[in-house]
Amino acid sequence: SMSNEDCSIVYDHESRTFRLTQMADESTTCASRFEVVGHAKGVNKEVSNPVPTTTSSESRIPRPPNAWIIYRSQKSKEIRKQNPHATAGFISTAVSKMWKLESREARLRYNSKAIEAQKLHREMYPGYKYNASGKKG
Repeated sequence: SMSNEDCSIVYDHESRTFRLTQMADESTTCASRFEVVGHAKGVNKEVSNPVPTTTSSESRIPRPPNAWIIYRSQKSKEIRKQNPHATAGFISTAVSKMWKLESREARLRYNSKAIEAQKLHREMYPGYKYNASGKKG
């Protein structure tokens, strides 16, 4: 398997998105379309400790996602599809690099998505107040 090879962060000019790829040939076949913009260290196969999902506090209202959270969840899914063995840390690092490389327009798109999400959140939980201390009340 290619688990220890470096991955390239590739910008796809056609779909205007960043992708993570381990296939060097893919970026060379279509050099004008794909542009390598960064690298992420190889995916290691260590089993990353999955964050336990707490079922006990299901009554807690989640915070509305911000632009970065929306971006990260979308990109994580894409990366996970391409690299099933990627660790959470690996994905997190790769996605932060991608976010920093995104154009202002792209970030503003995610900003609008976050604003939409906030409106929706407000409709679903009209009395919601964010409590930074984490106390349930």
